[in-house]
Amino acid sequence: MQNTAFEQVMEDYMPLIGGMINRLHIHKNKEEFIQIGQIALWKAWQGFNESKGTFSTYAFSYVRGEMLTHLRREATYDQQHTWLTDEAAEGLISGFSETPAAAEESLEDYLHSLSAREKTWVVEAIIYGRTIQQISALHGVSSSTVKSWRKMALKKLKKDCPASPFSPLRFYIESERR
Repeated sequence: MQNTAFEQVMEDYMPLIGGMINRLHIHKNKEEFIQIGQIALWKAWQGFNESKGTFSTYAFSYVRGEMLTHLRREATYDQQHTWLTDEAAEGLISGFSETPAAAEESLEDYLHSLSAREKTWVVEAIIYGRTIQQISALHGVSSSTVKSWRKMALKKLKKDCPASPFSPLRFYIESERR
C-alpha cells in the first residue's frame, strides 16, 4: 500500500469519507468532518500493515473511529459548556440584589442547611466579595479554617441548591468548580 501515492488513495477513498458522514448522520460542520476523515485516512495509510488484512477494512474502521471520537468530544464539550440565552441571563442578573442586606435575604432560602460558620463564608465571599484572607482576618481564624467553611458550604449547596440556571447561587457554585 505504501507504493501507492497518497493522492491516489485519497481520491479512491473520498466516497468512504462522504458515506461515513452520511452514515453517522452528520449534518452540520461537514467540511470539518471531511477534513477529519482525510486526516484519519492519512493516518491509516501511514500505519497500515498488509499482513493484518485489507486496507479498505482498516481505512473504514480508522475513519469511523476518528469521526466518532470527534463527535464524542463535541458532545462532551457541549455538555460542559452551556450557552446562556437572553432569558437565562436576565434571570441570572435579576437573581442578584442591589444591596447586600437584600441579597442576604434572597439567599436565606438556600442557606437553611448550612452551619453558622458556613453561612458566614457564603455571606462574606458571595455577597461582599471578600477573599479568604480578608474573611480570616475579620473573624480571627486561620485561612485553612475559612477554606474548610467554604468546602463544606459548597458541598452542601451543590447537594441542596436547585439545578435551575436562574438560581442565584448556582452560577457561583459552578464557577467554584473551575
